[in-house]
Amino acid sequence: MQALVGRDAVESDLALRVSLRLDGARAAAEARESNASSAAALAAAVRRLTAAPDRNADALTLACLAADKRLAPAAASWRDLLDAALAPATPHEAYAGWGENGSRLARALCAICGDDTAAQLNVIRARIGRERAQVRTDALQAAGDAML
Repeated sequence: MQALVGRDAVESDLALRVSLRLDGARAAAEARESNASSAAALAAAVRRLTAAPDRNADALTLACLAADKRLAPAAASWRDLLDAALAPATPHEAYAGWGENGSRLARALCAICGDDTAAQLNVIRARIGRERAQVRTDALQAAGDAML
């Protein structure tokens, strides 16, 4: 917990700070599922990162929402995630889902939604009508994944 929070406090690389939140939440969820003794401490560290005032708050909004959703599925809606992903303050280069100019965003957001098929379908509907073929292809691939 101290290492996670301590690293974030001194880290200047925004992509790494995004990863600390997302990977920290993933590790906390996996620890919880396996009944590891570190689960509560990891979750507490991630919650400290997502709740604390931050110099890059707008840039980290999507990462904080995604981390909170992983820890507690009701913490953020699909619309919250999509709005944060599309917000002008979200630095595309810091988020893997924005790779290739947003052509992986639907699949990334659907993955954050976990087993919530309705949320996945809402993300897909919102992305499938976009003008760029790459974005539509991503949404169609996300739809195929949801159907599986």
